[in-house]
Amino acid sequence: YTHGVLERLRDPKELFIMSKKYLSKNGIFFTSVANDFNLFQAAALKKIKKPWWIVAPEHINYFSIKSIFNLFKKTGYKVLEKNSSFPLEIFLLMDENYVQNPNLGKKIHKKRIIFEKSLKDSGLSELNDAYLNALSNLGIGRQIDMIGCKKR
Repeated sequence: YTHGVLERLRDPKELFIMSKKYLSKNGIFFTSVANDFNLFQAAALKKIKKPWWIVAPEHINYFSIKSIFNLFKKTGYKVLEKNSSFPLEIFLLMDENYVQNPNLGKKIHKKRIIFEKSLKDSGLSELNDAYLNALSNLGIGRQIDMIGCKKR
């Protein structure tokens, strides 16, 4: 399990390779990384003019859904599941610039929570899951969660 780690490693591929040695026969490898340079960010960047997701020097790697998927494949993992989180950049595209206004960031985070809770409370949790999965298929979403197992 890694969350927000791969962005900070000099050689993320090495972690994938090393982890395979320690996984049991049915073991899984999970990672969660920021989905950087996605299409919503590209659209919002036209308004903001500064790539707010660049976090130097902490982040020395940046990932997209395609690049993390390829890293799984190249290191001998079969991807079992992939998903994205709610695309917060959608608020930037609606002129709610949380990048320049941290207080607005808290507000839009609450809106995201209300949206997802509303679907759950309406008995539509599966719709929310399908929505986030569809976003991942489009390469959109703030965070990428991916689960893989060793290829046999």
